[in-house]
Amino acid sequence: MKLYEIDEALEKCFDPETGEIVDEEAFNALLEEKDKKIEGVMCIVKNRAALIAELKAEKKRITDRITSLENRNEGTIGFLDHVLAGHSFETAKGRCSYRKSQAVNILDVAKIPKKYVEEVYDLKPDKAAIKKAINGGEKVPGAELEERNSLSVK
Repeated sequence: MKLYEIDEALEKCFDPETGEIVDEEAFNALLEEKDKKIEGVMCIVKNRAALIAELKAEKKRITDRITSLENRNEGTIGFLDHVLAGHSFETAKGRCSYRKSQAVNILDVAKIPKKYVEEVYDLKPDKAAIKKAINGGEKVPGAELEERNSLSVK
């Protein structure tokens, strides 16, 4: 019997005219069953809450572990970059290679023309637009292109 069915059955235990309990034994049995059902639902809620807390803790542990591994891997890539000093390396197990990339170096934000500046709370030059302009032959005061090597490990 479901909780709502128990409530309906409880109503039938009362005399509609006088409001007195007609069948006290059935009434008490229904109340006991209702208490058991409520206790069961309460246990479900408590178990789910405990599981949620456990999963959140596990999620935090895994997130922390991922962050730690990412940081360690970045350090190892930096070490590998230092050891390789710009030279490629390849074996049957993998390949380390360099590719040319460009990054906009902002020398003086105040000198950059407004069309290359995104308006935010602070001045933030639009590096993509500046890079495109400089590659197109335009001089952008306050900015220059810098050649970099980016290590790719596969």
